[in-house]
Formats: sequence, structure tokens, C-alpha cells
Amino acid sequence: MINKHKNTIVTPWYIFLDIDGVLITTPIWKPDVLHEDGYSDFRQDCVKNFNELVQQIDARIVVTSSRRHTKNRDELALIFQNREIYTPIEALLPIYTEANNRKEELTLFILQNRYEKYIIVDDDLSLHELEPTIKQNCIITTYSKGFDREALATAQLLISG
Repeated sequence: MINKHKNTIVTPWYIFLDIDGVLITTPIWKPDVLHEDGYSDFRQDCVKNFNELVQQIDARIVVTSSRRHTKNRDELALIFQNREIYTPIEALLPIYTEANNRKEELTLFILQNRYEKYIIVDDDLSLHELEPTIKQNCIITTYSKGFDREALATAQLLISG
């Protein structure tokens, strides 16, 4: 993308985004609260925080959630729009048969695509084992809190520096 005011090329930020534990924080033992469209609702303060982040950057979403196994990109885009997240979903993380967990899936995808600017937002504990050059771009949320103000502040530090 070219910034018309400065005649410079703006490299987008890719946000590798999980859903459960980031935007949905319903305890596992409770049924999800359903949105009027029949799909799980997102926690409103997490949506607000996420939208605050993406308004600061040229963002693209890559959905990493296991929910990508049951919904395609267009279906997830509509679900996000219904919950007031309008940032484009660029892609779904591919399902790698050789990968044993989210850490391995993300590592394969990031190394294959050589992203310049990215943030991983996820609650998957396997991400603690990411190689340092990838982990430095990772925000591991707590399932019960999701993308809270602390996670937003961490993301803002990543994009500013």
C-alpha cells in the first residue's frame, strides 16, 4: 500500500489471531453465549481493545483459531463484522498435517511467507516454546481475560518499536 501523503510504501501488519481465549473468554465449563446470528459472541471489551489496536496500523488478520476447521474465511469475516470487527481477514492459517500444535503451524507459516511485521495474539501455551525471533512478536493472553488492556498495551509497544 502506498501512503499518498508521504509517497512511501506502508507495509501492513499481519495479526495472527486466535479467537477462544482472545475474543471469547467464556469458561470451558459454560456454554458460549450466542450472538443473534447463532455463533458464539465475543467479549465486548476485548473487541474494543482489538479495534483500538487495528485503528493504529494497516492491519490484516490471519485467523489461527481451531474454529478455522469448521468455518471458511468468508463465514468468519461475516461473524467478525457482526461483532463490529471490520479489519479484513486476509487468510486462515493453513492446516499442516505435519504440525503437532499451533506453535509448529505458526512457525511453518511465518517462515514460508517471510512476514516483515506481524503480531501473534493467542492463548495457546505451546507458543511459549516459539523460537525467540518469532516469540518476540507474540502476545499470549490469559483465557479468562482475553485481549485485555494489558495485552493491548503490549501490542502497542510491539507496533511502535
